[in-house]
Amino acid sequence: MNVIFHADDMGLSRESDVFFYDCIENGNCTSVSLLANGANFTEAADFLKQHPEVSVSVHLNVVEGKPLTRPEKRAEPFINEDNFFSCGFLGLWKTMLCSKESSKEWLFNEMETQVERIRTKLGGARKISVDGHVHIHMLPPILKQLPVFCDKFGLDSMRIPREPIDESVVKHLGNLGLVKNLVLNTLALQSTPLKSRSDCVVGVLNTGKMTKGSLIEDLKKCHHYNDVEVILHPAYIRNGLRFYANPHRLVEAALFKDKDLENAR
Repeated sequence: MNVIFHADDMGLSRESDVFFYDCIENGNCTSVSLLANGANFTEAADFLKQHPEVSVSVHLNVVEGKPLTRPEKRAEPFINEDNFFSCGFLGLWKTMLCSKESSKEWLFNEMETQVERIRTKLGGARKISVDGHVHIHMLPPILKQLPVFCDKFGLDSMRIPREPIDESVVKHLGNLGLVKNLVLNTLALQSTPLKSRSDCVVGVLNTGKMTKGSLIEDLKKCHHYNDVEVILHPAYIRNGLRFYANPHRLVEAALFKDKDLENAR
């Protein structure tokens, strides 16, 4: 079993990217998702250019932060009065279903701009895959748009967030991670325009509470898969939004450097 230790949300801020640099240079992080509209994008991308061994994925983000493209009236369904994205996962899906074509066109143009920024910065020879902040790339309207980005910018593959579950799932009843797992496993049944970069993932069910013990147990469920992507979130910002300031992110950052996890493969 080949375990890919992947870090989401690189480029968010200089404070949080310190953990990514450490996980890559001193840990077993071999794959990252990069936020094109992150405040520290340029520095993060320059770092990745010095580490061609690290796999890079575009982390499509139209749910947090500010857009790269100029806000227009047609963008109003997706941004607030301060020009910050205003929809979460389900809100984005609902808004896309109810919005005018011109508004969705603006949104797709923003996504294309994000892909283009990363492709331009890292160069045409670098293999780049795609996923989404809070997995928005799996929403049917966005999934249908991915072939456009693939053809234009040569995207190599995508994350399909299929996470195995077994009878132990009962201990997650009432846990938001279980709801996310069931929703994403259902969306993963869709026909996808790009090949999956792994056979399954680990990290959705234990979102925000991954430990060394839970990770080892989750990997045991994946023993019959060839490639397993472990999704971790080391982006810690002390005075950031509630989820970025969660000290448990420091626990996840430490998992990249845990030597015992090598034996879990």
